[in-house]
Amino acid sequence: MRKILCSNTFGMSVCGSTVRDMATAPIAQLLLFDDDFQNVLADPGGAQEFGTYVTYLMTASKLTPDDLDLLTDRLGPHAKEITVTIAETLEARGRAEGEARGRLQGQAETLLTLLTQKFGQVSARAERTIREADADQLMAWITQVFAATTVDEALA
Repeated sequence: MRKILCSNTFGMSVCGSTVRDMATAPIAQLLLFDDDFQNVLADPGGAQEFGTYVTYLMTASKLTPDDLDLLTDRLGPHAKEITVTIAETLEARGRAEGEARGRLQGQAETLLTLLTQKFGQVSARAERTIREADADQLMAWITQVFAATTVDEALA
């Protein structure tokens, strides 16, 4: 990523800071970069680069679009649109990942319940194996439970 150079009217020296420095900066310090972000947005391909900065800021520092409102208000509607689009994308990705984890945990719980009902208490090793399995493996084991005569056979 490009190094963002800045000057400011507050007498603070932040020149030479990189986007990594910005991720740990309070939003007031990010405002010091508004001219630099304007320059980025004005460059060919600048919208994509600005999007990269926003993505980094939202993921590395957990800033929200609301946190970035002061900055994007200064940068204009295009910056706001990029920020909102990235926020929506990150939110959708997070939701999808959470749903997938939830389904996986649900399948693991279902398998553990079936095994416990059929064979009694399941060993810690078998439980760990189940909890570390992917969705396809869990589904295969769930269907094998009905014909299995032992936990090991069900998990084979």
